[in-house]
Amino acid sequence: MRDRLIILAGFLLLVSVVMVGPVAAATANAPSAVLGNVKVAVSLALVNSTIYLDLDPAASPAQNTSLALIASSNQQPFTITVNDNTGRIVAEQGFMGNYTSGAYGPVVNTTLASSIGLSGTTNASTTAVAITPPITSTPVNFYTATAKVTNQYLMPNTFTQAVAVADPVLPTNSVYRIDLQFTISAT
Repeated sequence: MRDRLIILAGFLLLVSVVMVGPVAAATANAPSAVLGNVKVAVSLALVNSTIYLDLDPAASPAQNTSLALIASSNQQPFTITVNDNTGRIVAEQGFMGNYTSGAYGPVVNTTLASSIGLSGTTNASTTAVAITPPITSTPVNFYTATAKVTNQYLMPNTFTQAVAVADPVLPTNSVYRIDLQFTISAT
C-alpha cells in the first residue's frame, strides 16, 4: 500500500496576558508620570506546513522531519501547544483519516489503526515536551520556554506514523490526512 499522507499544520496566535497600566497622580512635589507595561508580542510561523509521509507497511513507521516552527516572544514564560483540529469524533482524534475532495470520510470513512506521533527537539531555552499519542482536540504542551526569544527555530519536529498491511487502501483521489493546530501563548 503506497498512499500519501497529508498533515496540515495550522497555527493560531493566542495571547493570554494580564495587562495593568498604573498611572501615578501628580503631586505638588512631583510631576505626573505614566507607568505602564511593555506590549506583549508573540508570533509563531511554520515552515513547510504540509507534510508528506509514504505509507508503506514494508517501511513502517513512516517519518518526516521537515516541519520547523519559528517562535518569537518578548514575554517569558511562553508555551506552544498542539491539538487535532480535524473535527472528527473523539474516538478518531489523533488518527489519520480518509480525506476526499475537500471533506473527511465521504467515500470511505476510515482511519489508520495507529495514531500519529509527534516529537520536538529542545533548543536553547525552549524545551520540547513529550506528547503521548493520540493528539486530541484538547491542546497539549509541545514546547515550553523560560526566556524571551526572537525568531528561534524549533526543529526538527518528527512526525511518526505506523502503517499495517491491514490498514485500508483508499480509493483514487483520497488520502489519509490530519489537521494539527499549533498555538503560542505567553503570560
